Amino acid sequence: MFRTILAVTSLLTATSAFAQDKDCIENIAGKVVCGSDADAVRARIRAEARYAENPDNPAKARRSGSVYNNFGQSLFVRGGYIFAAHSGGVSDQASAPMFAVGYRAPMSRFGRNRWNFETEVVYARDSEDIVLIPPTTLTLSGYAITGLASVRWEYDTRSAISPFISAGVGPTYARAKVSDGITEIADGEWAFGYSGRAGLEAHLSDRVSMEAGYRYLGATNSGTAGLHTGEVGLNLNF
Repeated sequence: MFRTILAVTSLLTATSAFAQDKDCIENIAGKVVCGSDADAVRARIRAEARYAENPDNPAKARRSGSVYNNFGQSLFVRGGYIFAAHSGGVSDQASAPMFAVGYRAPMSRFGRNRWNFETEVVYARDSEDIVLIPPTTLTLSGYAITGLASVRWEYDTRSAISPFISAGVGPTYARAKVSDGITEIADGEWAFGYSGRAGLEAHLSDRVSMEAGYRYLGATNSGTAGLHTGEVGLNLNF
């Protein structure tokens, strides 16, 4: 009886291990994943196959088959630092943070070339103190909020790292303020904004990726302002 129990237990253990091995798969980052993560990898493979069959019709490619019908979309957050500017900082020496949040959806694929559509909101702020005649100090500050619609190109290297380039346009609102601690003067205006980005994306898993890149953010108000920014971002794919 005891030997029978041991035999049944060994069989169940072996069967469980075999099932777990069959459930696991290697993801785009080269790591073996199991369970729901393995399901996501298989969903991505099926989505890739559908895109290959329907490169000019992403909507048709996304239909059917998987619980992840819309796989290929992303929500993202980005943070950066403005390291240079021309007519963009309050004294053309911008040195300030920049933040962005947005959404990305696939458009089409041709071979290893992927085209996506992005929408994002970018926020940038700059400020500095200027000493006139001691102890008189003026505080100059300004911020800009830009809404962008962009087209993004990516190249599938069949590895965990892939390059990207994007370009976008949209409205921007800039506001500047001067204060001496007692009196304050502020003014704002709308303008046409545009942006260009380039960098590398690292696929940590089929659901999460990070990217690092360079952004140029410009606006055509009172002359042409431009900000140069280094950025990092986090993408949640679904």
